[in-house]
Amino acid sequence: MVRMAVRADAASRHPADIFQRIVNEVFQLQAAILRYGDAVGTKHGVSASRWQVLAVLARAPLPVAAIARRLGLKRQSVQRTTDLLVGEGLVEMRTNPDHSRAMLGQLTPAGTRVQAALAERQREFCAGCTHGISAADLREFEAMLERLRGRIDQADTAPIAKRGKRQ
Repeated sequence: MVRMAVRADAASRHPADIFQRIVNEVFQLQAAILRYGDAVGTKHGVSASRWQVLAVLARAPLPVAAIARRLGLKRQSVQRTTDLLVGEGLVEMRTNPDHSRAMLGQLTPAGTRVQAALAERQREFCAGCTHGISAADLREFEAMLERLRGRIDQADTAPIAKRGKRQ
């Protein structure tokens, strides 16, 4: 396959334009990872969203709200996913000594087996994805993503919200 050099105009070299392309790539990367997660998870009887909850609970029992915060999702969607996992016997809810109403989700032995199998597949997948990329380059990329996320988290959204309202 022959690749043709595309001449970039001045605007496409501006950091804001480059960042916008990075954002688009991140969205596409997330979609690709979720497609992969669904494909692999199906072989183990779970969707990508269920896999995410299992992975969080593999570290420690947590209330649904804490799982949602870690995944950056709405509590209600994580509650539905957790309820499905409970129904499938992969997660159980137990009393939380720190909060009488916020039960703790915990993997069952079956959930631990499924999560361990998925974690092994994920390790293989990550090794394949990063083949030929140095650890130093990956650490630099990780640091840059963290910096950008921090700036986004600190961004003032008030002016954006105000513009969206009708006068």
